[in-house]
Amino acid sequence: MTQETLVDTPIWVDQFQVVPDAGSDDPLDCPATSMVWFKDRLYVGALVLRPGDVQGRSRIDAYDPRSKSWQVVYESPDFPLPLPAELASRARGLGYLPPDTGARTLARDQGVQSMLVFQGKSDSAPCLYCSVTSVGGGLILRSEDGQNYVPVCAPGIENSRTLSFASLTAFGGCLFVASFGSVFRQELDYAKPPKATLYVSDDPGSAQWTRAAEPGFGDAANTGISALCATASHVYAGTCNPARGFQVWRTKAAGTAPFHWEKVLENGAWRYNHNQMVGQITAFGGDVYIGSALPGFGEDLRNLIGPGACEVIRFCADDTWDLLAGEPRFSPDGLKAPLSAFGPGLNDRFNAGIWSFGVHDGCLYAGTRHWASADPGQSKARRKAGGPQLWVSCNGTDWQQCLSQNVAAFGAIGVRAICSTPSGLFLAMAYTDGPEDGQDPAQVLPRLRGKSSPYEIAFETLADWSEIMVGQRTQGMTD
Repeated sequence: MTQETLVDTPIWVDQFQVVPDAGSDDPLDCPATSMVWFKDRLYVGALVLRPGDVQGRSRIDAYDPRSKSWQVVYESPDFPLPLPAELASRARGLGYLPPDTGARTLARDQGVQSMLVFQGKSDSAPCLYCSVTSVGGGLILRSEDGQNYVPVCAPGIENSRTLSFASLTAFGGCLFVASFGSVFRQELDYAKPPKATLYVSDDPGSAQWTRAAEPGFGDAANTGISALCATASHVYAGTCNPARGFQVWRTKAAGTAPFHWEKVLENGAWRYNHNQMVGQITAFGGDVYIGSALPGFGEDLRNLIGPGACEVIRFCADDTWDLLAGEPRFSPDGLKAPLSAFGPGLNDRFNAGIWSFGVHDGCLYAGTRHWASADPGQSKARRKAGGPQLWVSCNGTDWQQCLSQNVAAFGAIGVRAICSTPSGLFLAMAYTDGPEDGQDPAQVLPRLRGKSSPYEIAFETLADWSEIMVGQRTQGMTD
């Protein structure tokens, strides 16, 4: 007897369930940041706090759906002592070490940003590659068995002030990674790397990396490369551009790096900087789907942008583009009205960004980043009513909400990651504890250190814990 999976049929709310925890060493007690399917298990990258840790340390847990069991397969090692003077200075400035000069342990990694299964030239089989954040400079780790992890790049590759790498993407036998965030002596900047640099390697196991493009694609206004995806013919890259709005570039990756890139969308698809960045990008049905985003609570106070909500845009195989959900407007390509009839934020102003995309059984899923639950300016009743949503489309044009904020627990702020597997569609739901009514946010949100307003917090740092959910749509039993 086998279960027959329905293709092109969405998974609805009653078909999702919470994955059981692991008891005293629960991986769900920490914020999950990425997921991937490897060697018949779900690998979940997270940030954990251990006794004595101030900054936290990265961890990877593996979940076996058959035995319904969890295993910790990786936890960040400490930097060897004595710490280099520059690293110690950074750690003290960030509050990760006390001001005295005595020996203190310091976790090397503080989070897992992205994960991908990829086989490079020297890999005898597909390996698990992970990018981790680090105050010493972001690293890319490689594992052959899912248990042992080895760095395959210098800290930050070229610049040890690069916090991490995002959007690990495979295309044409090469692995592409984008620089993510910056490390300063008194803060971590999750919005802007030292340079908007894109790297490529056909043999990452040998730790050889090359620039895949000019920094920022030659445009200084592109402060970061925020998302990558691959189709059958191109690699697509979305940028963050606070001055004019996101851009989307693509390359066939022909010849040797740096490759020739062409710009296919600009000026935030003519919504300008209210579409400041590409939050997520993915391929589906031969087209490319773009979810825009504004930082934090739907505003960029540093650049005086917003408030605003996200849009969903489709770049088609014939090089035209459609507005699927968002703000009607005129563009050089004519009038653009949302084909789904949904406005910005999919008709919810608290949806500041598309945080995740996933394709499963012929359907495209989009998870939102929703800030109502985390906003200290909202009443507890309003924050309880808020929460992220999961949306689905089987044709790319018509969208339906298949998981609402009413299903998630109080404090849900986003669908952080989506992973399609043979065992179902897994979601990493992010939650924040947040302030109670009347509480000073600075007392319960330690991330506020050095900030004049809670709205200046990088939204990526707001999650306190996670819930992993799995959904599967089946049709009866067949012989």
